[in-house]
Amino acid sequence: MNEEKTIWRGSSSAVLYAGFYFLCGSAFILCLAAAIYLGIHYGLTSALVCVGVSLLPLIAGLVRWLVNQSCVYELTSQRIRISSGIFSKTSQEVELYRIKDMTMVQPFLQRFFKCGNLVLATNDASTPTVAIEAVPEIEKLRDELRNAVETCRDQKRVRLNELE
Repeated sequence: MNEEKTIWRGSSSAVLYAGFYFLCGSAFILCLAAAIYLGIHYGLTSALVCVGVSLLPLIAGLVRWLVNQSCVYELTSQRIRISSGIFSKTSQEVELYRIKDMTMVQPFLQRFFKCGNLVLATNDASTPTVAIEAVPEIEKLRDELRNAVETCRDQKRVRLNELE
């Protein structure tokens, strides 16, 4: 068999959680505005409490960003690997020859930023569907994945039964 080679590697775009980041930023600004108001009218202690509270949405946004960046998709010549987790890692693998069908979905906001999702239907018992979310240049990835699946099936001499 041929040696396994990485074809593509990436993670989801931050646009996937744009609404959450917007809410965190808005909450931060509102808390800072409240801190200024309270500082002027009620003293420094109230203002410091609001400044402390204003850090919570920033921390929430940072944690969501770290979780998003820790999810890494890797397409190789033989399988798809998905690893996620900040402190504890979880890895999932699907052999390419097990992929039955793929669907490309581009929600409006992701399409605006030239991103999209690939939803893969597989005949793997443990992972019947695999979602690759909010990756840039989704059409290119879809075509690379399709070619890799066909090449892998040819090398392993595997064909899916269409009547399954």
